[in-house]
Amino acid sequence: MTRRRRERVRRRVAGFTLVELLIAIALFGLILTGLYSGLRMATRASDAGEAHATDNDELRAVIGFLRFELGQVYPLVFSDEHDQQVIFKGEPDRLSFVASLPQHRGVEGAYLISLVVDQDRLVLRYRLTKPDRQYLFESGDTGKEVVLVPGVENVGF
Repeated sequence: MTRRRRERVRRRVAGFTLVELLIAIALFGLILTGLYSGLRMATRASDAGEAHATDNDELRAVIGFLRFELGQVYPLVFSDEHDQQVIFKGEPDRLSFVASLPQHRGVEGAYLISLVVDQDRLVLRYRLTKPDRQYLFESGDTGKEVVLVPGVENVGF
């Protein structure tokens, strides 16, 4: 081989052509785009799963609270000369009963508790009972209120 020919061969072997470099950059860009899309989809799926898990945890906590409260319902009866009134009242969208509440919600004692569907929310209303109230359900005093579940479609008692 001549000297010139060897130099040409060395030049070809020593580097890349511009076309080869452009093809490599384009392939690298496609690979990065695919990786970014996959990462973005995985992040969205993770966020959706976490939100769903949080909603389920909140509902489990509410159900646990309701089971606890309904498990301690007092068979409280008010009576006068002619009539006895049991303090437990249920309607399709409302449930009222007497039970105790956790200590962080108020003073110890028997509370009139109402579970009410109000403006697409499940609301817990409670107030301390007083011995001189014979007709607790007709009182205008609503007491305190806590939203248990927002965005309720329907509830049946």
